[in-house]
Amino acid sequence: MMRAKPERIRARDVGEQEIGLRTKMVETVDVLSKQIAKAGYYKNLVDYNKALGDKRFLFDEIPPNAPLGEYSRIGAESSSPLSEISESAKRRFGPLAGKYVRNDYKEALENGSEIF
Repeated sequence: MMRAKPERIRARDVGEQEIGLRTKMVETVDVLSKQIAKAGYYKNLVDYNKALGDKRFLFDEIPPNAPLGEYSRIGAESSSPLSEISESAKRRFGPLAGKYVRNDYKEALENGSEIF
């Protein structure tokens, strides 16, 4: 079935076009600034974790002697430690993607990323 072409109701003048473009520019800058802030926050979190030494809370592997089921990977779609981290999760969580954290920390980080 062919879609009918919508007809133009009226031509927009230059002033209306300028307002529309400015609105889109503001929205784009807002999204980009949030992405930059989030990336900086995650990088600072990883750097802070490295500085903690024995008191770290982000791990590349499940910590030894960790209770079974207490740790999960950030960005993993399942709780299995063998599950892969998707490309979208890598983009969303940056350097945190795939790190092991306690389940309560994971929930806070994954739900907190909606703030940005």
